[in-house]
Amino acid sequence: MADRSPRIAIVSHTHPDLSKGGAEVSAYALFKGLKALGQDVIFVATCDESDLPRVKTRPGEYLIQRDTAFYDHFYQLGTPETARQLTEILAREKVEVVNFQHYLFLGINAIEAVCDMGLRVVVTLHEYLAICHHHGQMVTRPGKALCRAASRQGCQACYPEHLGEEFDIRRWQIGRAFDRVAAFVSPSAFLRGRYAAWGLDPARVSVIENGLLDIDAKRARAAAEAGRSRAPRSEAATIGYFGQITPFKGVGLILDLVEQVEDARDAARAAGVEAPPRPPFRFRIHGNLVGLDPAFVERFEAAEKRSPALRYMGAYANEDVVTLMAGCDYVIVPSQWWENSPVVIQEAYAAGCPVIASDLGGLAEKVVEGETGLLFAVSDATSLLATLEAACAPGALDKLQAGLPAVSDDVAMARAYLNLLAGPESAAEPGDAAVAGTPATD
Repeated sequence: MADRSPRIAIVSHTHPDLSKGGAEVSAYALFKGLKALGQDVIFVATCDESDLPRVKTRPGEYLIQRDTAFYDHFYQLGTPETARQLTEILAREKVEVVNFQHYLFLGINAIEAVCDMGLRVVVTLHEYLAICHHHGQMVTRPGKALCRAASRQGCQACYPEHLGEEFDIRRWQIGRAFDRVAAFVSPSAFLRGRYAAWGLDPARVSVIENGLLDIDAKRARAAAEAGRSRAPRSEAATIGYFGQITPFKGVGLILDLVEQVEDARDAARAAGVEAPPRPPFRFRIHGNLVGLDPAFVERFEAAEKRSPALRYMGAYANEDVVTLMAGCDYVIVPSQWWENSPVVIQEAYAAGCPVIASDLGGLAEKVVEGETGLLFAVSDATSLLATLEAACAPGALDKLQAGLPAVSDDVAMARAYLNLLAGPESAAEPGDAAVAGTPATD
């Protein structure tokens, strides 16, 4: 392996043709970046049978047919058939190094199956799935409060249907698989710190920023198509939301703010006094409302009808996101969980948009207050309103745009990965503890 570059497989839990989440987009960007550097690399993703017609595989891309109905989300175990398909592809394609950009739908047993082949395995951690059964969000249920650490008692409080012993077994099984991994990658120092507190040796985790695919082409297209389309500073600033519309992503907080503004205006009119002016901003929400809770969709549609400051723009193609962002003044990331390093921040910076974000987790790491964007208190509509008003102050946008950083692209990300993917074997020996200590019993 020292005389030539090893053959690499980038493994993703799904294909970006099916979903535009940060993990699958980053996985595909890494694949393309490695190809651009002349590396011998393939891309492997999972897909439900019903979604096969929606995926357009290109040369060097392979699909594993999965059945999510049989995936064990508690223990993070995939079916033996899923692991068999993966190892068959890797063996047939003579792969030597495997980067799991996610193990969802594949399972930690798939990681172990690849290790059994004697291949070097690197795992990228995009969220807290090993630590938290609640979709890896570290948010309590049903209260949706931020969780700071996993424990037997705390996890049982969220999931009383599971025994404490089950959480012990879950942690042990994931730790056993992690013991065999050569190296880990985290896109943020914050996430690495959370895994260190959980017990994963931080020396085994490299922080590598997510890179955007074809960033230069996106910038050029955005500049050509958007031009000077942003509103003059005398008009309301356009605040764009881009991404999945889920309970953890904070769109509900935007609705809270819009409803508070309209309630105050209605109350003033009912009292026979002049209604307060509308705030100097408007929201554009880009994302998919399909498959969401009907009550939330009903609330969203009612708010849009009630307020001219809220407009739903519909779903979007990932290749268009930077162009769409270029038509906004700011991009908002109002997440209510410990985000790691959402790709939307990189996309916003590429589009020339400062970011307005919740003041927690990887968001507070990636958005520099007063330089590349503004932060507000998580889940606090009053704080969000004050922050948006500050963003609309004269000169604020120009100042923040001047401080935007250069954005890592797919090739830069691939270069950073290469030492880990092709480096000397450094996996823990059998019996060594990659996850320190025993499962929590407090």
